[in-house]
Amino acid sequence: RPGTFWPPRLPRAALVELEASEKSRFLYYPGMGMLTLLGLFVSPFFFSVQMLAFIRQSDVLRNVTQALSNSYNSLLLTMLLAMIVLYIFTVAGYTLFPGDFVTEEGEKLCTDLMQCVVFTLSNGLRNGGGLGDILLAPDHDSRRYNWRITYDLLFFACINIGLINMVFGIILDAFAELRDERQSREEDQLSKCFICGVDADTFNRSVRGGFELHTKRLHNMWDYLYFLHHLKRKPVEEYTGQESYVAEMMERNDTGWFPLGKDPEEDARKVPPTVGASS
Repeated sequence: RPGTFWPPRLPRAALVELEASEKSRFLYYPGMGMLTLLGLFVSPFFFSVQMLAFIRQSDVLRNVTQALSNSYNSLLLTMLLAMIVLYIFTVAGYTLFPGDFVTEEGEKLCTDLMQCVVFTLSNGLRNGGGLGDILLAPDHDSRRYNWRITYDLLFFACINIGLINMVFGIILDAFAELRDERQSREEDQLSKCFICGVDADTFNRSVRGGFELHTKRLHNMWDYLYFLHHLKRKPVEEYTGQESYVAEMMERNDTGWFPLGKDPEEDARKVPPTVGASS
């Protein structure tokens, strides 16, 4: 029977990315089908949701969604912290300044604590000046004027400046981390041999033909892929000695048969002088 080691063990980052891609593909098509049925039999609204499929066609939008998904834990915890701080400010305002939760016409903005929490959550975040821009302005001669000004400034500093910028900072850090990871991966692909992991400068200094000849002739990654596919398709009883050796190592998830960190001088002995000269 064909070897059972296929596919070989991938690096953890590549394996996680592959699993995420397969999971996304598995959920995408049933999701689109469900939205189609809901649009036909429930409401045309669900057809508009299908426009989000555009995200799959754009690398930029996929990076945006990946950055948000990678930082969702931090975002959720920050949102929870914001809710707790908002609740504390609401209780403080409802307790210390109950008469200020009214309009200039005397209409009450909220009648109980729960309504005040919803009101603060809805309006305090959407106003540039915080909750102080909505509540009834205090009388300058009032004894609680200084306390009210302190309350408004603390709400503005903690909520409108502090917590909101924390959310923006988490999102920006997620984008920066994703960009750095992508750049590091691209640099690694361009500057190191995929098979042996030796950097390009080492080959350019030590081997005729340099890094380009090494990756195209001696350590062509597609040759290794074809070899693995050959083992996958070939019956075990027809393996040669070398093929059996590689198959057994791959069964144990052992990549020792790869020339990891090999000496570049070995390439100099394998490349004919005419090849190096022609390159």
